[in-house]
Amino acid sequence: MHYYSRHAAMSRELIFFGEIIMFAGIDIGGTAIKGIFTDPTGKELSFKEIETGKSADEIDASIYNLIETLATSASVSKIDIKAIGLGCPGPIDRDRGIIMSAPNIPSFKNHPIVKNIQALTGAKIFLENDATVALIGTWWKENVGRFRNWIMVTLGTGIGGGLIVDSKIYSGQSGNAMEIGHMTIDHRGK
Repeated sequence: MHYYSRHAAMSRELIFFGEIIMFAGIDIGGTAIKGIFTDPTGKELSFKEIETGKSADEIDASIYNLIETLATSASVSKIDIKAIGLGCPGPIDRDRGIIMSAPNIPSFKNHPIVKNIQALTGAKIFLENDATVALIGTWWKENVGRFRNWIMVTLGTGIGGGLIVDSKIYSGQSGNAMEIGHMTIDHRGK
């Protein structure tokens, strides 16, 4: 079994930067890209939603423009943005910073999104599955230490899942254990 504590790693990284006074998060969906800046307590500083483009390059550029808009709205210089979290649909490779496939965004097959967004923004980029990000956010904001085990199923343009066991994210051996929207139910296709 493979467990990891990505939120702890992100917290250490943010403390290391010291000057970060907010979190920047981008949720890439099949129909919309949502961006938010929050303070460390989760209070919203700026939020915007845009339509998801068709090509990978168009989506990358849209993410950069969205970050610029959020920064302006929150009265923050882009240069002060040191870290950005990306929640992406479908199986991902965290170590290589790649979206392996996103059925609702066909142009994202083996897409090196971390490298691309880092080159555009100069910020440290954290890549995670969108359902896992939703799970972490809900667990952090709503749970406040009451429960050590959580499961979440997300329904949007696609179907996703996330799992926390003993206060750690469970991702399985491949890192994509909760990709329930990509499960084969009947091998004969019925």
